[in-house]
Amino acid sequence: MRQDLPGGASRVYVGAKGIDHVLVNGGEVVRGDALSGTLPGRVIRSGRDTETVRPAQRWTAS
Repeated sequence: MRQDLPGGASRVYVGAKGIDHVLVNGGEVVRGDALSGTLPGRVIRSGRDTETVRPAQRWTAS
């Protein structure tokens, strides 16, 4: 259990098995089961960093 939610609430936490490394923008952020402390990426915010794409018109046979 980890108590890292707002208000000190707890959640169930299970680490991934079989993943040796996690890379973000070419920087290693996880090695084995430990965080490296580097933060090479950035948070993507909907609307600020994204663009809404409308679906194409659906083709129907007459």
